[in-house]
Amino acid sequence: MKILTAQQIKLLESATLQTQNIQELDLVKRAGQSLFKAIISKLRYHSEFVIFCGTGKNGADGLYCAKLLAEMGHKCKVFVIKLSKSPNDTFMKILDQLDQTLVPVEYINSINNFPKIRSNTIIIDSIIGTGLNRPLKGVVSDLVNKINATRKNVVISVDLPTGLMANELSSSTDIVEANYTFTFETPKLTLLLPESYPYVGEWKVLPIGLDEKYLNKIETHLQYIDSDSVKSLSKKLHRAKFSHKGDFGHTLVVAGSKGKMGASILTTKSALKSGAGLVTALIPSTGYEIMQISVPEAMTITSKDDEFIGNIDIDLNTYKTIAIGPGLGMSVETIKALKSLLRKVTYPIVIDADAINIIGADRSILEEIPKNSIFTPHIKEFDRLVGPSANSIQRIEKLKTFATRYNQVVVLKGAHTTISFPNGLVLFNSTGNPGMATAGSGDVLAGVIAGMLSQGLKSAQAAILGVYFHGLAGDFAKKELGVIGINATDIIKNIPKAINSF
Repeated sequence: MKILTAQQIKLLESATLQTQNIQELDLVKRAGQSLFKAIISKLRYHSEFVIFCGTGKNGADGLYCAKLLAEMGHKCKVFVIKLSKSPNDTFMKILDQLDQTLVPVEYINSINNFPKIRSNTIIIDSIIGTGLNRPLKGVVSDLVNKINATRKNVVISVDLPTGLMANELSSSTDIVEANYTFTFETPKLTLLLPESYPYVGEWKVLPIGLDEKYLNKIETHLQYIDSDSVKSLSKKLHRAKFSHKGDFGHTLVVAGSKGKMGASILTTKSALKSGAGLVTALIPSTGYEIMQISVPEAMTITSKDDEFIGNIDIDLNTYKTIAIGPGLGMSVETIKALKSLLRKVTYPIVIDADAINIIGADRSILEEIPKNSIFTPHIKEFDRLVGPSANSIQRIEKLKTFATRYNQVVVLKGAHTTISFPNGLVLFNSTGNPGMATAGSGDVLAGVIAGMLSQGLKSAQAAILGVYFHGLAGDFAKKELGVIGINATDIIKNIPKAINSF
């Protein structure tokens, strides 16, 4: 699913009016109906609404929704904030229709006109949508702060919370703090950023039938991974009747050190659960027995060193891919071993945790890494690799730069895990939940992606499916256990369920 800028959305809407031979009023009705259905589905037992509308298209969307709510028997009151001397024509047409429903309409010219709102009333923010390009000021800014002060009310924002910009971070905090945001047709970048979370709340995309042919032609380097994106890719994991384990590749897991053998076990287990035909764990000798007992399905090779992995003297051509880094540690011998491995390996590998930290401490190693390998850092590891960022927008730009400069795939872990590719494309994931913010979750992801690579997927495909299925496994764990108390083993348990759900 493409993530569009405010200008691209405007052009898409204009193209829709032409190709479908409809008026803006028809498009607003679609948006209003979609919004109405979403609100009723989410808040079906509430009956009283206060709708704050601007006089532009976003206001028209909210106004038409108010009409439908009133016709269904809900008590509604509309407050109009004049944003310009010339209100949108469509807004005025719907305002005329609203008169027939006997919905009270009042105009707010100053903050002194702000109404008293009862605590059980739902507030709908339909003041300004994606068209905002500068911080709020004057009566609109005051109004937003008044809305935010009504802490006991549920707030629903239409398309975007008023004060939030679609393509960039706002320099002001005068932004509606919504509980729910219903946005139209495509996600907006701002919905995916951690800085926006206090304002966005829970959000959902509502389709309104914009022109698909024109949408497909729009070029954007930002996309959102949803279930439709994954369906076609997941077919590549299909297994023929007479398959054998050799058809699904051999993964080498290079991980673990004294006190951190759990990381190696989690990565090894998740590679197997993701479908790798064979998995071998290369670990320090101190972990031999625990690995054999914990993961009997895996083969084990031990380093000559007891507490860390030192010299790696094995035939790398035996393996389809390697996952390296979880719990590895940063001993001098391990650093030497990592550099030696990177000089020898010729195929894409998965680079995680301490392997990233080692590379961050000596960026010259980057030239040794096979192209189209997959880095899986969390934010702090990524900052060690490329330097700190002032905000998430800047970090996304650094993500793109790193991926294109070194011809690598980078998976930046977090809510809406972000994947950057050498061609400049940046994808945001749709699965996962806060319960996955737990020790070992990243080790599991490294194993899942390696398992995908092992089955013959290209790096981009392995990264997309690995991230999506890892998050979906976490979502299945949440359904079973709730958001608090999920551990990495719970995620591993649900990996086959996530993959086989497609």
